[in-house]
Amino acid sequence: ATHAALAISNARLYSRLHQRVHEMSTISGVLRAINSTLDLENVLGQIVDGITEVVGFDRCCVYLLDSRTNEFVAGARKGYRKNDEVKDRVRFGEGVIGLAAKEQIPIFSQESPTQPGSPACAGEFLAAPILVRDQCIGVVVVDNCIRNRPIEPQHVDLLATFVSQAGIAVENARLYEAMEEK
Repeated sequence: ATHAALAISNARLYSRLHQRVHEMSTISGVLRAINSTLDLENVLGQIVDGITEVVGFDRCCVYLLDSRTNEFVAGARKGYRKNDEVKDRVRFGEGVIGLAAKEQIPIFSQESPTQPGSPACAGEFLAAPILVRDQCIGVVVVDNCIRNRPIEPQHVDLLATFVSQAGIAVENARLYEAMEEK
């Protein structure tokens, strides 16, 4: 019985490890594609596609810091319907999105990320900062409102891995854009 229990436990561990390796190799492939372009709109589009399709969230919106106004501006988004309100600008430190940026940590919330007091969905959402060289250059907001599923810890881990690498691609695209303007 002891050997059977160990065999079952090992089989479960192997299955989870195999799943994790598959997830990481898929994310690595998506990130290679994202890093292969310097067009900011294309990079942002690939990021929201990767987060919804590979990481597994229903909806995703990327806010990028506008250094002139010190506000986060909503950019690429996926999974939102036309009547879903998304706040276009969020000041640094304002609401959950601004707080995630200020504290530089992912924040779970039940409050609506778009309109305090009027939830866009009944579920929870996560605001994860995009950090490059210890500076917050943006915030990714994700939720599972369409299928009404909870946010699982393994999805948070995958998102953190994805966002940290995607931040480099965003910064490279922004630097390239600035260089072209000059």
